Amino acid sequence: KMSKFRIRRNLLILAISSLGAMSYGDWTLICPGPTGRTSTDYGVNRISNPLVGATFGGSGTITYNAGTDDPPGCFGAAVTANMRGRIGVGVGATGTVQTDQDDLMAITYGYASLGLPGTGGTFSYATLQTDGDSTLIGANAFSTFFRGASDTYMFGRTQNGDIQVEIRIDLVGDAARVDYLFTNTGTTTRAVGMRYGQHVALLKADGSSVGTPWTRRGSDGATYVTVPGFKPPRIAQRWNRATDPGNYPAFVDFNYSQGEGIGLRVENQASTATNDLNDLSGSQTSSDSFVLGNSSLLLGTPDGGDSNTFPDGIIPDNLYGGNVGYIQTWNPSGVPAGGSRRIVNYFRSPWSEASYGRPYSVVVDGPKVLNVNSADPTRFDNNPFTVRVWVDNNRGYSAIDQEMPLQDVKVDLTLPTGLVAVGSASKTINRIEARRMQFVDFTVRADDTAAGTYNYQVKVTPTPGPQKTITGSINVVSQPRIALQANANLVTSPWNFEQPVWEAILGLSPESDFTAFSYDPVQKGYVPSTGPQRGYGQWIVSRNAQSLVLGGTPTAPTDFKPTQDGSGGAPLITIKQGWNLIANPYHVAIELGQIVGASNANPLSSFTFSQLVQQGLINGALAFWDTNNQSYSFIQKTTDRLEPQKGYWIRSNSAQDIVLRYPPVYMTNVRSNSAPSTWQQTSNQWRLQLAARNNAASDDQNFVGVANSVASARANLMFEPPIAPITDAISMSIEKMVNGEATRLAQTLSEVNGKQEFKVLVESNTAGPVTVTWPNLATIPKNVRARLVDTVTGETRDLRKFSGYTFQAEAKLTRELKVQLEPGISVAPVIGNVMVTRSGRSNGADASIRLTYTLTSDVTTTVRILSNTGREVMTVTRGRADKAGQNEVVWNLRDQAQRSVAPGTYRAEIIAEGNDGERTRKMYPFVITR
Repeated sequence: KMSKFRIRRNLLILAISSLGAMSYGDWTLICPGPTGRTSTDYGVNRISNPLVGATFGGSGTITYNAGTDDPPGCFGAAVTANMRGRIGVGVGATGTVQTDQDDLMAITYGYASLGLPGTGGTFSYATLQTDGDSTLIGANAFSTFFRGASDTYMFGRTQNGDIQVEIRIDLVGDAARVDYLFTNTGTTTRAVGMRYGQHVALLKADGSSVGTPWTRRGSDGATYVTVPGFKPPRIAQRWNRATDPGNYPAFVDFNYSQGEGIGLRVENQASTATNDLNDLSGSQTSSDSFVLGNSSLLLGTPDGGDSNTFPDGIIPDNLYGGNVGYIQTWNPSGVPAGGSRRIVNYFRSPWSEASYGRPYSVVVDGPKVLNVNSADPTRFDNNPFTVRVWVDNNRGYSAIDQEMPLQDVKVDLTLPTGLVAVGSASKTINRIEARRMQFVDFTVRADDTAAGTYNYQVKVTPTPGPQKTITGSINVVSQPRIALQANANLVTSPWNFEQPVWEAILGLSPESDFTAFSYDPVQKGYVPSTGPQRGYGQWIVSRNAQSLVLGGTPTAPTDFKPTQDGSGGAPLITIKQGWNLIANPYHVAIELGQIVGASNANPLSSFTFSQLVQQGLINGALAFWDTNNQSYSFIQKTTDRLEPQKGYWIRSNSAQDIVLRYPPVYMTNVRSNSAPSTWQQTSNQWRLQLAARNNAASDDQNFVGVANSVASARANLMFEPPIAPITDAISMSIEKMVNGEATRLAQTLSEVNGKQEFKVLVESNTAGPVTVTWPNLATIPKNVRARLVDTVTGETRDLRKFSGYTFQAEAKLTRELKVQLEPGISVAPVIGNVMVTRSGRSNGADASIRLTYTLTSDVTTTVRILSNTGREVMTVTRGRADKAGQNEVVWNLRDQAQRSVAPGTYRAEIIAEGNDGERTRKMYPFVITR
């Protein structure tokens, strides 16, 4: 991308941009206007950097020609648009390194014209909501309006009634950060909120705005809108956080096309990029509602003049076409007299991973998708590829007259297995002055066997700090290859084969090299598999670890491309009641939430994946096999992806068959010629992880705990999938009654934060030692007491005092354990009522004493027998989890070497330790006679 010509061009543009005069996508190519189209009082500020630019209207108007004028314009009559308070956004001179197509792209309608910004009128405006009244922000003149000398920002102050409005627009990395501060200058409390609307009209610098039909859903130039967890919407949509929080979008992307994921991301809540950990008030403010649709119906027609309120109209079930707009709403909340409310909103690129928090920003620009070559699907296009890391020394160390450069900025790239750096994975930028940004490029190559989603990390360590770590991901389109581990592999193949049998596809001999299984949901067991079936998963148990190029003459599927009317996609599949093995039928990942289903259990309509889960027809957690750890893991969020060439367990709760439709591939950056709401532990929402491991395999994704609501407990129910078809497999589950039947679960949470007991079952296909652990114990609330009880031996473990429990398993027999959880308060344990009684013959083999004692709370106890001089004779028990009330231990009158002790005076030492680590110690003397 950075040819000699481009380098000269960028240097020239950067020099111009420092003065604020930059030409963006030229709207005069589409909507020209006469000479002098701006009013005499026209005043607009603008700022820019290589990645983003913004304009802020201060006064005056701009006029667009009518369609009948010479030259003709876009509208039926000439449109004169007010500029005051309007915000426009565009891409900077460089944009993403992955393509030249977004350089100087305009994002907001009318953003620029021959270098003069033209976003005005109904193309972009905000309204202030005060006690039910709506007023235009910008209806009144600005008392203060300027470009700042510190940082890279613009500022304006105006007054709407008794609410003072201050607007500050900062450029941070590739984002425009808009900070609204509303101050109540009146004498009574006012309810203050805001609505912001924008007409998104992506225009390349060459004036083009129409893509190829399949990538643009038609030749109307419609912006390709994507929402995480949903199909790209084609009709008007409303989302409300209060009434439907589970489906409220974290962000909405407006892309130039499906093949070119460039354009605008609008945030609806704080993300890893927009969450300022050093100043939480500076993070993205969560919006309360978001509506998407035709810009004229939402914002008003361009010739409609200023508006104090949005028309906010949609036509249900109607395609909104090429004129797309949106409205974000932040509901009113009380602001006392003299108080303020801040609303922060970000406009950023959809292609980056970033951290915008002060004192400096980091933007990571890596490809979102790595495509296979159209002529040779056994190799990737653009491999190796570039990962560019920008560091922006702005908004922190850039205050005027106290600037601080970033020096010796070390940038480290950490890659997963499957991706490798070509050259150094660590680079240093010597110095970045205040209000400047610089980048380093890394060259990365993907292995031929790579397929699926790969996460990588970029760590930036400047002087001065702080250090920042950014995580990015690349979706690698799969080739007709497969990597097998020397054991179980839960796989699929999306390819079409002339010889669709495993022997020809793998080039291996059945039985001697591998065995293959499908799962029959009717028989509820494994059956031999002769070959792959698109949309379904199969087990391959390989004798050796190997990477194979698939035989059988594979060809790529062609039904993954979406069409304008929403048709297309792989053949339908049917799942039965109970467990089913399904799989992604494509060679590129698809989102779980985009699956659609229908069932005779509710034959009125087809339903989204989320709706099927809400109706209880299917369980929302899908299990896949982690070949490296030889254990199951789960996906559950609607934004989780079904990866290519991987099988998944899904459980149907319906007695009626359910038919599932895999959608076409809607991901951006996927060409036509190729293919964590993360759980957070809190005091009222937490889960304890349980894991079981034998000598060869593990089952570590099992959880018990507390959910914060009945709905959350139901949504987070996970069933334990069938045990893998290998000799050394192991399975751990929690047994619970579900719909009147004893059911094995991988996760069950209670909506009651009280005393609970869970029945835990462990089954190993082979005999030998099995170790049970609880790896995340440190993350559950400190006041929760946790115990494990082996119902076979009666042994107990206080989970806070031990890291694991090992028992000897018998082959294919189930061991029952109990996990007991009980919230409590930290109090010092009290030991009382100690008694010693003698049993058995004085000198017989059964001679012993019984020591009983009472405890005021559940604690961990250690009981030792000491001589009269204090020397340890025997440790009877150590770290035992005792319950409140009476407890006892038995001593067989032998020392540590198992020798009979002599008659005399001894002392019993009882040490009780509470959950908070506080100990209580009590001594009790007694005499032994022979």
